[in-house]
Amino acid sequence: MQITINGATTLLALPRSATIRWELAAAVRDGEVSLRTAAAAVGICWPSGAAKPPSRYRGDVADYGARVADELLERGAKVSDIVSAGAACIEAILTDGLVGLSEAKDAADPTGAPAEGSL
Repeated sequence: MQITINGATTLLALPRSATIRWELAAAVRDGEVSLRTAAAAVGICWPSGAAKPPSRYRGDVADYGARVADELLERGAKVSDIVSAGAACIEAILTDGLVGLSEAKDAADPTGAPAEGSL
């Protein structure tokens, strides 16, 4: 996953937070990725460093995406590049970045023993 702005390419990475991954996944509607959602994904997947868009994610995908899109467009990014990079981030989150409920339960108790009080 990467985005190129004014000839400079930035490699993107999945966010560490599982909650943020779920919030991004939930923002995808009917398989369509809006500019706001794509820009939010780019911002959230952007590596730490000086070139990171200065907006901070505060739990609202649409609001954050609008702020990141504006910042990236001001830097010279093309809408098509934002959407393409954001879609790649979201695809990676949907295919590799989400932990399902059964996986979470297995991680909590790999023995498969029933939870205390569930009998």
